[in-house]
Amino acid sequence: METNKNLQIYKRPEIVIPESITGEEKKLIAAFTDVRVSESSAKNAKNILEDSFLVAFDIGGYKLPEGETRDGLDRSVLHIQILSAQCYAELIDRHRNLTLTELKIIITNGARGDYGENHGITAASFSRWIKGYLASKEVEDAKEHYGLLLKKAHEQQYVKREPTAEEYSKRFFVRLNQLFSAHKAKGQINENEGAFYFFELYRERYISLTDEIRLQLKQKAFDILRAKSSPVTAISKWENEIFRIKTEELMSLGVDHPSVTNYAKYLGLLHWFDNLIEMEMEIEDALARDF
Repeated sequence: METNKNLQIYKRPEIVIPESITGEEKKLIAAFTDVRVSESSAKNAKNILEDSFLVAFDIGGYKLPEGETRDGLDRSVLHIQILSAQCYAELIDRHRNLTLTELKIIITNGARGDYGENHGITAASFSRWIKGYLASKEVEDAKEHYGLLLKKAHEQQYVKREPTAEEYSKRFFVRLNQLFSAHKAKGQINENEGAFYFFELYRERYISLTDEIRLQLKQKAFDILRAKSSPVTAISKWENEIFRIKTEELMSLGVDHPSVTNYAKYLGLLHWFDNLIEMEMEIEDALARDF
């Protein structure tokens, strides 16, 4: 859990959502800026889950257990606590990068039936809701716009502060250390942020890749993105059609598709991190010369 505390040191720049972005997309982009599960305390995340599930039972028209246990515990409260603990375990294991606001959206939408018909509210339901949320075109489009807005915010932040070379180096080093710690702890790293740090390190020649490794990373990126957009993973006819179009677009350009290149950069950073771990090196050792 120490890694989570360290990650809180980094404060993402404030994103200004343009007036042209409205409705559900604006709501999602705002949600992406919230604290992530990996950055939150377990208590806080579970509280969010408990409050959201209480609302979900009401939305879905489901009844909670009544009465008390032999130990005098409220059965409805105990039921929500156990459900939230089960769902939190899945989040830590598979979806640490979701934000707390995203959890509220997922549970509310799921209880309404946005991700398929419900036959109760369980940990299995929650897993299906997450899958439906992440596979939705609305979320995908919002993430794409969020990445662009985040990049712009980073650029404006640097211009506004006009950091010296020493300040930029220190800030870069601190965040890179945080990303490295997160990777060692099996945490998730934002793909766009990972690609950005790879680009900076590669440009300054801290990372060098052979042509063979570069092609391997691009091929791996292509395979991952193709699997993500495969119609087989669709949960509705509408998603099946969307995924089919995305797959055709991806196949038309292959490893030269822009999204493949960006994802390959993200994988390149993880590859560099893995090499450092194998060599028992820290970021400070890898960046021994002035950045």
